[in-house]
Amino acid sequence: MLAQELLRQGADQSLPLERRRFVYMPFMHSESLAIHEVAVQPFSVQGLEDNLSSKHQHREIIERLAVYPHRNAVLGRALESAELDFLKQPWLKFLTTAEYQPLAGPPVIRPWPRPQRP
Repeated sequence: MLAQELLRQGADQSLPLERRRFVYMPFMHSESLAIHEVAVQPFSVQGLEDNLSSKHQHREIIERLAVYPHRNAVLGRALESAELDFLKQPWLKFLTTAEYQPLAGPPVIRPWPRPQRP
């Protein structure tokens, strides 16, 4: 992944914070726990606190389900019952750093209206 190569070379450090935020997004959206662990350091800089919180919330989904279940249909994966239960929850919106508290159960969510299908 390009983001991993940028980190390996240290090239991300020459980018403005807003561009680094964008460059680090593949780490947050990976279904690999190992990649999520690598992402702790780059997101742990001043100015990216909310991104770090969101990264932890994404990791909780992967720890619990091993995948992001909303991707299953596009990737041709069958839904398991736990994934289906997860998707039946109100539309997800990740919390800010101040709101986030890790739980032993499902990821921390707050309602967000689901877009209406045509």
